[in-house]
Amino acid sequence: GFELGYQQRFEFLPGPLAGLSFFGSYTWLRTEGDYGSTSTAVPSTKDVLNFIPEAINAGLSYSYRGFGARVSWNRTGQYLNSYNANPALLRYTDRREMWDASISYRLRKSHTFFIDVRNISNSPRSWSRPAGLTNAYIFFMSVNFGVKREF
Repeated sequence: GFELGYQQRFEFLPGPLAGLSFFGSYTWLRTEGDYGSTSTAVPSTKDVLNFIPEAINAGLSYSYRGFGARVSWNRTGQYLNSYNANPALLRYTDRREMWDASISYRLRKSHTFFIDVRNISNSPRSWSRPAGLTNAYIFFMSVNFGVKREF
């Protein structure tokens, strides 16, 4: 497999725009397994359980005079999450895309106020089987906020 990553701070931009940054990465991996079977039967798949073969991340961040903000996008590829010797009963987590954001403000050197928002787009987590059975669970947007104190 391979992974590509890129990060760029735009310090060359004028004034407050110099606090802008971009980040992104792409990961592609391949692996296979036989589940340690001593049977002569052909395994139902060579996919490895819970091994995510593809992931993409990208986002923008901003930092200026104690203020910070970040918006990020993530796509996780399809992967096997439940093995069964019967190929029709293999269960896969489907590809998922998700947006997150955060804002922070450093009031003093020791106090930072923050708000983190995950899954802004309410992206469901879906499962599917080769037999065509599908189900999905919606993990709604979550918001965390508070004050971080450093000693």
